Amino acid sequence: MTRPPGPFNIPKFDFRVSAFAGNAPMRVMFQPLVKSGIASFEWDFDGDGVFEAKTPGAISYEYKEPGEYMPVAMATFKDGDVVTVDGDTIEVANDTPEILEVPVPPVGINDSWDTARRLHLKDMVVQTSVSIDVFKFACHTTRLYRISLMPATFTVPDGLELRVLSRSGHFVASSGGLGRYGWLLLQLGDHKEYQIQVVGQGSYGLVIEKADLSE
Repeated sequence: MTRPPGPFNIPKFDFRVSAFAGNAPMRVMFQPLVKSGIASFEWDFDGDGVFEAKTPGAISYEYKEPGEYMPVAMATFKDGDVVTVDGDTIEVANDTPEILEVPVPPVGINDSWDTARRLHLKDMVVQTSVSIDVFKFACHTTRLYRISLMPATFTVPDGLELRVLSRSGHFVASSGGLGRYGWLLLQLGDHKEYQIQVVGQGSYGLVIEKADLSE
């Protein structure tokens, strides 16, 4: 059987996901990791043995229902070789966050400005942007982070959507909405800049904390 060129003459293929856990509905980016020699990728997002999509490259998928999912990717090389790779478990929750015991801000005032200024992790810098609902942050160490929105008043609105984008605006992951606040477990890169967008109306607190897969 003909093999594409590479170390030990073995086809090389893997993929990564942008988020490992979050609140439904949760949209995740799937990124193939391969240099060359691939004709197409097929994606089984829930691990049920059925490949739901076929693409030439990266793709995003929205998990609408809570549960644990075991994604599988299959790469077909140009010479006909096929390599199948199992991904890590993706956990989709249906959480409703507890009400924070904080002073109720004035009507129409979002406390996210003050919240963002309080986020100073050792290996991350957070700044507010021009918009009150956009935050920019830079990671100085590659590791897992939990990013979440929490209600800041005793009146919980229909829900806010949390979106994480790259510095240039490329989609990374999203979660929340449908009556629930968003949260995501993401692996963020060394010396890379990102931005958070909060979609929807209502007062909230933004929390960024170090995390691990055992949560």
